[in-house]
Amino acid sequence: MLRYSTLLQSGMIKQPIISCKALTVTGDSRTMTLGDEVKRIEQPARLDIKKENWKPTIR
Repeated sequence: MLRYSTLLQSGMIKQPIISCKALTVTGDSRTMTLGDEVKRIEQPARLDIKKENWKPTIR
């Protein structure tokens, strides 16, 4: 996670794109769930090969 955070702050990788969908009521005739939420990874984290987007880091 430390390396991911460092690369993200440097602009060398892009964050994943996550979508959230609220489901107010789900279930069937025997069970009911209220206020459920579905999170989906639309696009995973990826490397940014354009070095002009990179920022220097201070160590």
